[in-house]
Amino acid sequence: MSTEEHVEREPRRNFVVRAARAVKDFFVRLWRRVRPSARVRRTIATACVLLALAYGAYAGSNLHTGFDPWADLGIGVGVALLALLLLPLLFLTTRVLERAVVQLLGVFGATAALALLVLLSMSAFGFELAAVLTLLAVPPLAMWTGALAAVTARGFGQRGWFARIAIVGFLLLGLAGNGALVWFLVDDGSAAHLQARPADPAEQPPAFAGASPAEPGTLAFEVLTYGSGDDRHRAAFGADVDIVTSAVNGRPFVTMPKGWKGKLRERWHGFDAGALPRNGTVWLPAGDGPFPLILCVHGNHGLAEPSDPGYAYLGELFASRGYVFVSVDENFLNSGGFALGGMRKENDARAWMLLEHLSLWREWNGADGHRLQGKVDLERVGLIGHSRGGEAVCLAAVFNRLARYPDDASVTFDYGFGIQGVASIAPVDGQYRAADHETVMRDVHYFTIHGGHDADVTQFFGDRLYRRATFTEDGADRFKASLWIYRANHGQFNTVWGPYDAGPPRAWFLNDAALMPGEDQRTIAKVYLSAFFEAALRGGDEHRALFRDVRVARELVPADAILIGRYEDPTFRLLAGFDEDVDVTTTTAPGGAIAADGFAVWREGDVPMRHGSERAEFAAELGWDRSADALDEDEPAAGEPAESAPPSFELTLPPNYVVGPDEVLSFALAASDAEPVAEDYTDPQDDETDEDDAEEGETDANADEGAEADDQQAETRSVAEPIELSIELVDAAGAASRLPLRTFGTLLPPLDVVVRRDGVTPDDWSETFEPVLQTFRCPLAAFAREGFDPAAVRKVRLVFDGSDKGVIYVTRVGFAK
Repeated sequence: MSTEEHVEREPRRNFVVRAARAVKDFFVRLWRRVRPSARVRRTIATACVLLALAYGAYAGSNLHTGFDPWADLGIGVGVALLALLLLPLLFLTTRVLERAVVQLLGVFGATAALALLVLLSMSAFGFELAAVLTLLAVPPLAMWTGALAAVTARGFGQRGWFARIAIVGFLLLGLAGNGALVWFLVDDGSAAHLQARPADPAEQPPAFAGASPAEPGTLAFEVLTYGSGDDRHRAAFGADVDIVTSAVNGRPFVTMPKGWKGKLRERWHGFDAGALPRNGTVWLPAGDGPFPLILCVHGNHGLAEPSDPGYAYLGELFASRGYVFVSVDENFLNSGGFALGGMRKENDARAWMLLEHLSLWREWNGADGHRLQGKVDLERVGLIGHSRGGEAVCLAAVFNRLARYPDDASVTFDYGFGIQGVASIAPVDGQYRAADHETVMRDVHYFTIHGGHDADVTQFFGDRLYRRATFTEDGADRFKASLWIYRANHGQFNTVWGPYDAGPPRAWFLNDAALMPGEDQRTIAKVYLSAFFEAALRGGDEHRALFRDVRVARELVPADAILIGRYEDPTFRLLAGFDEDVDVTTTTAPGGAIAADGFAVWREGDVPMRHGSERAEFAAELGWDRSADALDEDEPAAGEPAESAPPSFELTLPPNYVVGPDEVLSFALAASDAEPVAEDYTDPQDDETDEDDAEEGETDANADEGAEADDQQAETRSVAEPIELSIELVDAAGAASRLPLRTFGTLLPPLDVVVRRDGVTPDDWSETFEPVLQTFRCPLAAFAREGFDPAAVRKVRLVFDGSDKGVIYVTRVGFAK
């Protein structure tokens, strides 16, 4: 650098240094004016300590350890006090925290803030969310309590006008901050949700002809209990029990928590894994019987708040309709929280316990003079399970046919009950794997029901159990079905669990306002569970119509309910499942062919689930865009038609694949929220996709404008417009017959499910969409017209001549009777 340049830049440098010093001096003087006094710091510290103790008491009261509630509260306060006593050591050894935080809050105030962070982190939040809540709670608290102390101190009126304005500003700002946080925590969220577009009455199938399966029957019933007779916490299974039962040794199936938690748990229960009680509440119809028998089992919940009473509404319904209904107590296999420990991979024990309950009924049924002699038909047995119990009932159906326990062959089984129907409510899948294999049920009726707004089991795992349920020649009269309910949650299927799918403090972040009323949700459950067992245990074929087409139930369920269902029976013959090989032009049935034309996206793969879980359900993914913008990109040449033919997906039947005129074309469809973009196509389920990335070259202003437009669209899009396409069949002579898909059902667009409140929320609630497959059954007779022979179908086409744009999955294409 030359001497002249140096001389020229020196004044500039001096000016920058002087300006920086001036700014620094200004903020130093400002800090001296508003710096908290010792009295203010003591007030702030007291407020922070009280906040930490209050949250400790709140968290303790929600432990539900099963001991006295005052003991729970004491545990929470004790943990808070322990943190307040021990954490000052951290500040004494951390100079940075001491200088940056302690000068503002004082040692005890800073300790209390850190204690609150520790307590929140221990309350099923995780450190990140706990840190955010601490930052949202403590600084505003410090601002208004400190300012209040300054305002009420002597000499406040003699302070300078700037200091007084600043202190009052801190007071108001702190109150506003804490008020906003309290409002967020007590608000129920947003009730906005989509409504289904009313269907054209001409396109609706006949409504269910009989009385609603949810209507009570004509039989009177009594409620009685059986159990150990010495239950320490529930008189119904203790001193007031009607039938005393013996315990069973569950050690081969379950490992209780170890150490002090295990000892405390055993002391609380009064038994260990070697003496598990068989407790149940029975709704017994009046009459001699024998009646079909249904066992219902709950899932995981706090063991101090029994879950089995939450299915009384089902017990009353089924008993009045002539079923013996038992709500089974397996609360001793549930989580005991911090004090009594949690349970893992215990679903084999839950399943085995159900079979041991059935063993009791077999014993009573044949015992001369027993009050339950001859009351049940053990060849007509049904099982209902919720959550972990939803997987357990499937495992029980598998264990029922085995001679030995898969994980320990020295344990023998001898059950063989007539389990005909299994129903899973919002089940988990894979919590226990028998000999490291997936659960596969054979030759039983299977039904699964799931709430779209489930914040506990956030993925539709019942769909995986549905997929794996299989039929052989022995199961010729069986069927399997699924039902997905928009705006239903996990807990409202059980009246004890209620609307909250998580305990506090996670429950603060649930969007409860979006849920349907609990009574509506349970009405749907009653309709479908009752109809399922009428078909499974009594052969009521007319009830299968509710599963083949969910529109049939429109007068039985709440008018605003949005239902998506699947159905399959042993008459189904698979044409294309898209999992046979890597050749997208072949069908699963050997000799068939697949062709597609006009799609931006065409590929085969697994239908995604939330959070990267595998569904193991392969499908063809088809994306198209015939909107005006997309068509303008390639203007037709002179003389060419202004619009090309709609995209079509064609399956050619193998030569030996013969169909009859009385059969139905069956397939499953699901909408995707992906964009139909051929280049740089990314799956929206890919965790690595940054949804906030703007397109290359897009300005910030354009991005903001687009976001505003999206917000406006979200506010106005209150009706779920279906995806329109047509089904076309071609016979051996080349004659075609086409009908719109809406003739056979409604393919709903992607339905966003917002279970979380706005703002920072746990990761397992972050994804708002999951594809849900729906079965469409198209009777070939509906396509009959002059010149077309339904008995000679050789090709099936999906013609996308309705909606201009979209992405769908198609799978399980075939024919059934």
